[in-house]
Parts: sequence; C-alpha cells; structure tokens
Amino acid sequence: MKRARWLGWVIGFSILSLAFAPMVALLATPAERSYAFVPDHPVDLWQDGSDRWAYYFVHLGDSSKLLKQAKPILLAEGFKENGSRASWNRFTKGDQEVIVYDSGVNAFDRSGKRSPMPKGIEATHTQCVLVKNGPGTHDSLEFFKAKKLLHGW
Repeated sequence: MKRARWLGWVIGFSILSLAFAPMVALLATPAERSYAFVPDHPVDLWQDGSDRWAYYFVHLGDSSKLLKQAKPILLAEGFKENGSRASWNRFTKGDQEVIVYDSGVNAFDRSGKRSPMPKGIEATHTQCVLVKNGPGTHDSLEFFKAKKLLHGW
C-alpha cells in the first residue's frame, strides 16, 4: 500500500513537472530583440486593434543622440521619415512605425494627444522609443506581463 501511494506521488509530480516545464522555459527566455538602438526588452507591450506596440525606455537625457543612431538604421531598412506629428521623430513603413522621442519635453498619451506636465513637476528628458508591429512586438502579451512581473521590468 505504501509503495502504491509513493508511486502515485512520483507519477503525479512527473506529470506536473512536464506540464510546467514549457511555461518556465518561456518565462526564462529573454524578450524578443528589437532594433540595435534600443535596450534588450520593452518596458510595456500592448495591443490596439490589430496593431501591437512596444515601449522602450532607453536613457535619461536628450533624444537627439538616440535619433542620430536610429535614423540611418531605419532609413536603410526602408522606413520613411514622417513629420505628421511635429516634435516626434516618426518613421513609417507599411503598417510598421518607429517613434523616437523625448518624453520629458513632449509627453503624449497612447492616443497621440499632448499630455502636459503637471505644474510644479520639472520635465526630465527621457529618451524613449515606440515600435508598432515591428521587431519586439510579437511576444505573447500574457507571457510578457508575467516576465515583466518576474524580472521587475
């Protein structure tokens, strides 16, 4: 009787281990890489209709240096500079879009409307990148949220 109970525990544990192994492996794998001028993982990932967006915090400081790195890479990949939203450095190619911007100076919400800094709060220059439907946007939203929680992004 004891042997049967012990064998049941071993079999049950083995089945649970096999079921959770793929989830643990997915959580441990790094986030999909985006462009060479952004860090290794997005800070946020969301879906808007059929579009997938990734938000990257790059560094504190003015975004002009980041733009100098990003522009030749994006133009070489066939992106066109799009000046339709002044103060944002937008690059578009089909349904893909890359925005390089300074969030401390020109803060916008996800719908693209200007979001002014509250009075008494000093604007901090923060280099940011938004990527729509490009590299770094294809991870599962659920696993991204779990990775973000687990890794403290």
